[in-house]
Amino acid sequence: LKVGDKIFVSNMGGGFLSELSSDGKFIHKNFQKGVLHAPKGLAVIKNIIYVTDTDRVVGFKINSGEQVFELYIPKSTFLNDLCTVGTGELGLTDSRSGNVYLINASNKTIQFLGSIPGANGVTYDEKTKQLFACGMGEQMNVEGKL
Repeated sequence: LKVGDKIFVSNMGGGFLSELSSDGKFIHKNFQKGVLHAPKGLAVIKNIIYVTDTDRVVGFKINSGEQVFELYIPKSTFLNDLCTVGTGELGLTDSRSGNVYLINASNKTIQFLGSIPGANGVTYDEKTKQLFACGMGEQMNVEGKL
């Protein structure tokens, strides 16, 4: 995820976020000050970088790595991608359940939007005000839908 002149990368196997310079050099190999288990999708709202982490969304101050947000998503087991929706919400997917959610980052409310088998990538089109989720199909058989 590019933010200004920095790039943030999640390391699912290592359980950390890295902060890199625009030319790809490490600024902080372990950026966040907090425990992550299997970080994946990243998004930024108001200088907070949010990351999906198995069954929760965690937020860190982008300038310090200090953890300032945590929200568990009930019954989720493989939160995957994340995107900003408007100015204060996050769209996210749970690949195992296929569920797609909308989170209000200010008041920590969760709205279930629907399901798509193997929910994976998610993005928001500001012009059309539509959230798009890509599904990989049942059992991730690559017979997915948008």
